[in-house]
Amino acid sequence: MIKDVIKKVLFILFAIVILNILSKSNCVFSANYQNYEYRINNDNSTVTITGYLGSSKEITIPSSIPVGVKEYNVISVSENAFYGNTKLTKVIIPDTIISIGNDAFANCSSNLIIYAANNSDAIDYAKSNNIKYLITAEEYAYDILASSNIEIKEYLGNKASITIPNKLDDKTVTEIAEKAFYANENIQNVVISNSVKKIDKKAFANCINLINITLPDSITNIEEQAFSGCNNLTDFIIPNKIKVIEPKTFYMCSSLKTIEIPENVTEIGSKAFAGCTSLSSINIPENVQTLQNGIFTDCNNLKIYCKNGSKASNYAKQKNLNYIILDAPRKLSIKQIPNKTSYKEGENFDKTGMILQVTYNDGTTKDIENYEITDGEDLKKDKNIITISYTENDVTLKLRCSVNIEIEEPKEETKVTLNKDTGTLDINGTIKLMATITPVENATQKIIWKSEDENVATVNENGVVKGVNIGNTNITATTEDGKYTATCQIMVVSLSEDYDGPVITIEVLEEADEFAKIRVSVTDRENPIKSLLINDIDCTKSLNNYNEVETKIYKNVDYEIITKDANGNISTFIYNYNNTNGEIVTCENGEILREVSNGEGIDEDVKIDPGKSQIVSSNSAVSFDTNRVIIIIVVVVVSFGICVHLGVRIKNMRKI
Repeated sequence: MIKDVIKKVLFILFAIVILNILSKSNCVFSANYQNYEYRINNDNSTVTITGYLGSSKEITIPSSIPVGVKEYNVISVSENAFYGNTKLTKVIIPDTIISIGNDAFANCSSNLIIYAANNSDAIDYAKSNNIKYLITAEEYAYDILASSNIEIKEYLGNKASITIPNKLDDKTVTEIAEKAFYANENIQNVVISNSVKKIDKKAFANCINLINITLPDSITNIEEQAFSGCNNLTDFIIPNKIKVIEPKTFYMCSSLKTIEIPENVTEIGSKAFAGCTSLSSINIPENVQTLQNGIFTDCNNLKIYCKNGSKASNYAKQKNLNYIILDAPRKLSIKQIPNKTSYKEGENFDKTGMILQVTYNDGTTKDIENYEITDGEDLKKDKNIITISYTENDVTLKLRCSVNIEIEEPKEETKVTLNKDTGTLDINGTIKLMATITPVENATQKIIWKSEDENVATVNENGVVKGVNIGNTNITATTEDGKYTATCQIMVVSLSEDYDGPVITIEVLEEADEFAKIRVSVTDRENPIKSLLINDIDCTKSLNNYNEVETKIYKNVDYEIITKDANGNISTFIYNYNNTNGEIVTCENGEILREVSNGEGIDEDVKIDPGKSQIVSSNSAVSFDTNRVIIIIVVVVVSFGICVHLGVRIKNMRKI
């Protein structure tokens, strides 16, 4: 007797210990998406990045991860997620991430740079861990200068045409850093805002598809090799405030045909135009006092226009270059603006009233008429720069001007909408339809109501629909001019006490090639729905778990179709009932395959009672805390030993 009692007590204690350990153990469900390991958080709507399995040097952490049919926002990076990854040099962190664990990027490459939004947790993490960082905004990565202005460090986009803005994050953009756009093969057209003052070394070097770049007069410095290797750049206007053309600024720009050197330039560096094989003419102002070696190497078709006795003429003589001495035009300007200054999209530039003036090397001027205007047709918001060209004595001058484009707001389409697309009513029952006409200026029109089948339902002039007989009909609302119509599908049923069948209403929400979304509203009095017939697929499902409702207000069940079979028939839909987290029902040959999800994934053919839920996972590697497993094993062994020992003691006591 005593032995049995002790055994029961020991068994209960052992069970309590085991259950306590299990209840405190954490099972981490992890999965892989594009080489990122992640886990779903307890809120069942967000995920945490736990590791990276790839070998890339530059990565962009995704802002969301799809799990089944649901998108989960990435909000955090766990401890040690990227620990010891010495290959990483660049990590772009999205705005969705609000926390980064300790040592997440510890022992990574010393060259690692974190890219993240200003004042984000990622930037704070980088600062506190002495990791290099750049701030991201729009499609740019930038650094804040000592002046509190911005230096653009890198372009992160892939557009062909870009406009570098005046401000990012309410700070003024004043500099473009070294190699900011280096070897970018996407960009073709660049417009730089008038806040920029400096373009650093190799900023646009080797942008092989760059054709046009517009620089503001605010720029005072263009550093060495800033545009070297841009072999599709055809012409270039140097800003007026530039004083020095640095060495190799336009080195190997083989398509460059014309370039205008402003009169403020005093020095041209070595090999500044070397390799510009298409350069045919250049006007060097008298103010240029220093010309270094090799400026025009391999410019075999070049003619240098300069004033007699200038440093340029002497340089041409020494280097045996082809030059012409003349009072050539050096500057083109607008003396009087045109009458028309603003345009709507699609209009052509009108030069009426515009007077142009050319200035020569000796300071004289004259008004001109024989000029050309390009890019002046079909003006648009992103195509508002016109180019004015004037040629005299083989010297071509160009002037670029921006045109103000007025964007007309698109007119709102006139339409009629109803407060209901579908409706169900009893015989002699009524519902009120309301029609709305948009835009407001057309809302004064009278609405004409009509029923397609008045034997089923009627409608009066105020939109009140009355059920007549069981059936379906459409109620239309039409403007009095007959141009605009809206329709509501009406189902008339008999919900008398002797009718115990279900009423099913199907509303198509979205239709696509590979999926469809519909909402199925099922109403019943007291008897459960035994089956549903959707697109000729008989899905037999007992719904015995309806909550009882007083006043016999009918219970609605929402279904969402998520897939179609090869023949276009609906094969899978999701519904929610009796407080489940979501149940997937697959219809196959009239049989039901049930799958249950709580947001952690989907597991096929799960056996579960309605109203209950369990954690399931799809394509996921389930990992357990090994330390807790060891603890469980030790407890089991120790407990078993205690039980054996006590059993022996009790046996010996009974012998005594």
